[in-house]
Amino acid sequence: MKRRLYARMFALSLAMTLLTAVLLIGTVYPFFRDRLHEEMFLQTQLLADGLEHAANEQAYLASLGAGDTRVTLLDGEGNVLFDTDADAASMEIHQDRPEIAQALSTGRGEDTRHSRTVLENLYYSALRLSDGRVLRLARPAASAQLTLMQGLPALALVLLLCLCASLLLSGRFTRSVLAPLERIDMEHPETTVCFDELQPFVRRIARQQEQLAQRMQDLVEQRDRIASITSHMREGLVFVDADGAAVMVNESALDLLGARGMPWQGAHFVRISRSAALREALEAALHGENVEGDVELTGHTYRFVANPVYEGAATGGAILLLSDVTERRRAERMRREFTANVSHELRSPLTSIAGFAEMMACGMVREADMKECAARIKREADRMVTLIGDILRLSQLDELTPGHLSERVPLLEVVRDVEARLRPQADARAITLRVQGEPCAVRGDRVMLEELVQNLCDNAIKYNKDGGRVEMTLHAEGAQALLCVRDTGIGIPREHQSRVFERFYRVDKSRSKKTGGTGLGLSIVRHVAEAHGGSVRMISAEGEGTTFEVRLPLAR
Repeated sequence: MKRRLYARMFALSLAMTLLTAVLLIGTVYPFFRDRLHEEMFLQTQLLADGLEHAANEQAYLASLGAGDTRVTLLDGEGNVLFDTDADAASMEIHQDRPEIAQALSTGRGEDTRHSRTVLENLYYSALRLSDGRVLRLARPAASAQLTLMQGLPALALVLLLCLCASLLLSGRFTRSVLAPLERIDMEHPETTVCFDELQPFVRRIARQQEQLAQRMQDLVEQRDRIASITSHMREGLVFVDADGAAVMVNESALDLLGARGMPWQGAHFVRISRSAALREALEAALHGENVEGDVELTGHTYRFVANPVYEGAATGGAILLLSDVTERRRAERMRREFTANVSHELRSPLTSIAGFAEMMACGMVREADMKECAARIKREADRMVTLIGDILRLSQLDELTPGHLSERVPLLEVVRDVEARLRPQADARAITLRVQGEPCAVRGDRVMLEELVQNLCDNAIKYNKDGGRVEMTLHAEGAQALLCVRDTGIGIPREHQSRVFERFYRVDKSRSKKTGGTGLGLSIVRHVAEAHGGSVRMISAEGEGTTFEVRLPLAR
């Protein structure tokens, strides 16, 4: 703006200067021309007076032939008597010349025209003498222009000085005009002191500043509110523009996409995630499609939804929402596996029961074998009852809430009760049971804790060697009670150790069926421990025995 204003001011000054020069020349030229005419007339009068008083006219006239002035003497008929620039005898009659005709008529005449004699434009001034003759002077018409041209250098110098002054004054004027504008405080325009003409402009700026500040505050609040909401979302949220560049990526999305710490602002989604499924989903969303699906990222399963974002009728971007469904998919898989396992586990005893019952009904069993068949049916029925009981117990544990576990339970007493209950089973195989430790009280459910200890001790006896040992120790460790159940049994191979707490999982299925196991004991142990706010850990080596460590919070 400053340059444009300065240029316009200078252009205006230059135009005014040139216009002044043109007007000056147009005014001065007529002045010089009129002065020339007056000088010619005065010179003609002087020459006429000198001629009338001259003793020798020829000598007087001959003395006038110098300079650029032509002198001609004519009689009353217009015949040339004398001419300083031509032979008078050879010149034609000048009676029809305007200046001669005027002089003969009024006593004075003048004219400007092209002379065929000297071949240039001349100004003529004629004066009638007292004896009727006419004295005429002629001077080149360019004399006035020549006089003017002689003054042009001075005029050019004046114009140059005017231009320099215009440059300086334009700069000063520009600065003086813009200074009040530059002094306006855009943050507080109402405090600015300026021209009265600028006050409406300043007040308008102040109002716009207030509106802009309010809008900026609203935008900041909305941005902070959205950022706060999205930053606390467990789901990953990604916004991209029409070119696929990231506009917003929340913290959860950065974590699950493995892009934590990278400069994502304005980066294309390809740089943020290498997942082909997500890239294809966003590309489809940018073309107006809604896409859903599952994708594996960082060892988890995520459900993604990609939808287009419209700006009018065109697609202006896309939004991608990622939800962690790992546990849901795992639960669905476990439910399917659980259903299949329950069906399988129930089918086996039912098949045996149905088979023996059918044989007995058809008379295919001898009287002597009837007792054995009945015993087999009873064992299979007991197995079904145990299996159904464990399944119901797991269902109860899944629905258990912490508020139900408020009883103060002396854990050492529970361990001794379980040891006394299982001692006959251990003695049958010459397995030594030993309990040692210190009294520890935990907050929970006594029946559930007895079931936890019994499952661990029962497994230690079942999968032990004849003549082996089972040691149960209990002591306080910080704010927790630590229960350890060690055996000298067959141990668990390393490849099976990560799955022993899964429902219906058996390391040796044939041995489990032989011992009557359902594959739910350790799963119940883990659920009981977690329901009491504790944890369970296993340490085992094949052929060297197994140790289970259960940690439970001490009661306060």
